[in-house]
Amino acid sequence: MKNKRTVSEEVQARVYNALLVGKENALNRDEMVSKTGEEDRDIRTAIEMLRHDKVILTLPKGKGYYIPLDDAQGRQEAYRWIESQDNRIESIKAAERGAELFVGRNKNNKKKDTGFPGQLSMFGAGV
Repeated sequence: MKNKRTVSEEVQARVYNALLVGKENALNRDEMVSKTGEEDRDIRTAIEMLRHDKVILTLPKGKGYYIPLDDAQGRQEAYRWIESQDNRIESIKAAERGAELFVGRNKNNKKKDTGFPGQLSMFGAGV
C-alpha cells in the first residue's frame, strides 16, 4: 500500500506501555492522548502497527483499547474480536460490489476498464 503511515518505535512503546490489562481497564483514545501525550492519529497508527505482533483488543463500538488477560476469558475475548474483524472484512467486501459493477470489474473479468462509464468511444460503441 502506498504512503502507509508509520510512527517511531518510541511512540509505539509509549502507546503500548499506556495500555492496561483487562477489558474493565480499557482506555478510550482521549484517555490514551492524555496518558501518552501523543496525537490521536499517532495513537491509532501505533496500535495498528503494534497489532502485527501483539494482541490489542477493542471494546465494541470502539469504546476503548486493552490487552486481554492471559487466561480462558482473555482468549475468548480475543476470539470474539477476531470474529468481529472477520465480519467487518466481509461487510466491506460486500459493499465493494456496487462500485466493482460500476467500473466493470468482477472476479471473472480481470481486464481493467480504462474508460469512463457513460462516455462515448471514438473507436466504437459507447462504454
